[in-house]
Parts: sequence; C-alpha cells; structure tokens
Amino acid sequence: MTAPIKIKVTGVTFVYTEDGLDLKEVATSFNSTDTLQQAYASGQIMISKEEYFGNPNLSALADLVRTKFIDRLNATETQDA
Repeated sequence: MTAPIKIKVTGVTFVYTEDGLDLKEVATSFNSTDTLQQAYASGQIMISKEEYFGNPNLSALADLVRTKFIDRLNATETQDA
C-alpha cells in the first residue's frame, strides 16, 4: 500500500541578484513524511519568485513543493544533467 506524502514547509529564504536589488528565486525548506510515518525526507526546493507569489498561503506553497519534490524523485539521470 502506498501512503500519500505530506509536506510541511519549514522555511523560506529569498535569494537576491548579485547587486542585492532584485529577488532572483526562493529557497523553500521542507520536511515530509508519508501518512504511515515510515518514509521521511527533508530538503530544499528552489522556486521562482513568480511561483512563490502565485501561491499566497502555506497550503498552496506546500502543494507546489510536493509537486516539485515528486518531479525530482521521478527525474532520470539525463534530465538531471
């Protein structure tokens, strides 16, 4: 039986351009577990500033991080290169 993955956003860090004037991207830290609490993961997913501002609450942000995390898990080596 496969259990759904729950994502909890634990932090957000804004990454600025080298001159410090413009927001470049957002580092989103997270913890995850399945509902059976048998599989755990934590990490950081980089998202664009548009994605960050387009997901105005933690629930929406967690859904975005979940999608991007699962996409990374499903990526092949050629996609990572």
